[in-house]
Amino acid sequence: MVGSGWIMKRIDYYKVLGVESRASADTIKKAYRKLAMEYHPDRRPGDAKAMEKFKEIAEAYSVLSNPTKRATYDRQRMGVETGSSYSRPYEAYETQTQRSHRRPTQPPDPATEWTPPRPPRTPHIRPETEGLFKYAHVVSYGAVAVFALMLVCYLFYAISETSSQENRSATTRRNSANYMAAQTVTAQVSRRMTQEAPTQVALAQTGTPDPVMTRRVLNAWPEEWIANNHVGAACSIELDSGDSGETDCGDLGPIEVVYSYGQELLLRINLDPAQTEYRRVLFVVQYGRGKPTGWTVNIGDSRSNDGFGGDAGHQVNNAEIQVNDGRLSIYGRNGVPRASQELVRIDEAVEAGSALAIEVGDGRVRWWHDALGQDSAEEVVSPYLFALGGQTDGKGGVNYQVYAAFDRVVWGAANRNGDGVMQVDIRLLP
Repeated sequence: MVGSGWIMKRIDYYKVLGVESRASADTIKKAYRKLAMEYHPDRRPGDAKAMEKFKEIAEAYSVLSNPTKRATYDRQRMGVETGSSYSRPYEAYETQTQRSHRRPTQPPDPATEWTPPRPPRTPHIRPETEGLFKYAHVVSYGAVAVFALMLVCYLFYAISETSSQENRSATTRRNSANYMAAQTVTAQVSRRMTQEAPTQVALAQTGTPDPVMTRRVLNAWPEEWIANNHVGAACSIELDSGDSGETDCGDLGPIEVVYSYGQELLLRINLDPAQTEYRRVLFVVQYGRGKPTGWTVNIGDSRSNDGFGGDAGHQVNNAEIQVNDGRLSIYGRNGVPRASQELVRIDEAVEAGSALAIEVGDGRVRWWHDALGQDSAEEVVSPYLFALGGQTDGKGGVNYQVYAAFDRVVWGAANRNGDGVMQVDIRLLP
């Protein structure tokens, strides 16, 4: 709260968020989001210093994001920096100070300020015998010209060097972003390393009488999901910034941004072996602090997947994954167009502030959510799922594409949009 308490603590909210005092509201928001994710108690459980830091960040943002509170805070902050409790703007203080020190003007007194007239000045004429001094102006012009030429050369060099530095910095940022995106794949949860190989336990196929499907529990995360192993390639997309078009996925050819508007995002991932070495794709979805509503995740193998486990008949080997109001459902059906069967259903898979990992491959879907704990994951294997291994299809031919929509469905009206996804990390796996 901005007030006398702040003056006693003397906390600089701009330094807390790491921004300048003239930073825009958008810059302040981005700085807050970055620090809040870094020091959030869910990411550093039991860390008292991180908790205090998170409270300072939240307090700073609550003041600087409110124009009225920020204006009041700026005035009090200026008073603290100048050693005064003066609360009015600096311009008013300066004007008052100038007025208090202004000397009164008096009319001149002709009797005391009269001075005799000066005699006329005779211009000095240089004789021709002054030698090289008569060429001084020529030397001056030459020196100015040389200096100007040197200045132009320096400016040209500085501009060229700046451009080269920007190119190097852009490359460094892109490489760093790819590495950090890979790190965030496992930063969503704390994982305890184990030397034992994952064991697979067959589960009852509830609601799925067809024995072709097998659902298993893994007692450890797949090794390909561990960022330190540097398997595959990764990128990250933020949705809650209002500009999901800003992404570092542009260098990954298999990933194409089909649609991006506000918080809605639609991707197409091409796993054609003739064009890429990758065969699987992992999505790690991070939810914001608000409760997820509507369709927040929709992954399918058809451009007309509509969030209800079916499409418009483009694919016979149809598979689809959807998260609707926090419920995770996995659909699959082989040989029947426009229809799918619900193979897996988890009613409360996601909630506010939670994370969800989904891996899609040929005939296999793996997933993880907060309720599974730190060291386990689940998978379902069935020919009813994504046919990405070159299988023939009665509709549309061989299909190597995966469509992924966030805060919306792949194809459908606006009433099937959703809200809640804050960030999506994508990792291509061999």
